[in-house]
Amino acid sequence: MKKTNSITKNIVLAAVLTALGIAIPMIMPVRINAGASTYTLASHVPLFIAMFISPLMAFIVGIGTTIGFILSYPLVVWLRAASHIIWAVAGAWLIQRNPRILSNSFQTATLAAIIAVIHAVLETIIILLITNSVKSAGVLLGIWGLGFVIHSLIDFALAYIVFKSLKRSRLV
Repeated sequence: MKKTNSITKNIVLAAVLTALGIAIPMIMPVRINAGASTYTLASHVPLFIAMFISPLMAFIVGIGTTIGFILSYPLVVWLRAASHIIWAVAGAWLIQRNPRILSNSFQTATLAAIIAVIHAVLETIIILLITNSVKSAGVLLGIWGLGFVIHSLIDFALAYIVFKSLKRSRLV
């Protein structure tokens, strides 16, 4: 494939993943609202797919979805979205350093767990700071943190399935 075709393909892919990353939280019917914390099924799938592709793709999709959330969501939501840039780029960097991570079930599960913990910690810290709930941080960290870990693991698994399918189809 020519380099220009590859660049064009990556630009289009980043745009599609960003658009999906903004749209899914708006239209997905499977959602749990718990005050400042929300859990929307598949909301992280586009960002995880970007993470599986490259650090640059993860960064672009993370920035794009954050900008999309700035335009239509409260402060706590778009700050949580901005925190996604950190774990997505870190995960993409780990994959780039060891591409076999996504071929080995144990390593893939370990990556999912590491990302889920980073994701949960970052989002919980943001909620604690924004809602001024530092006094009850231990309880909230447990409730929100566990919820974010579970949510992240589910979305990682969904994204992994979609990514493998896209890869077999040579779309990524």
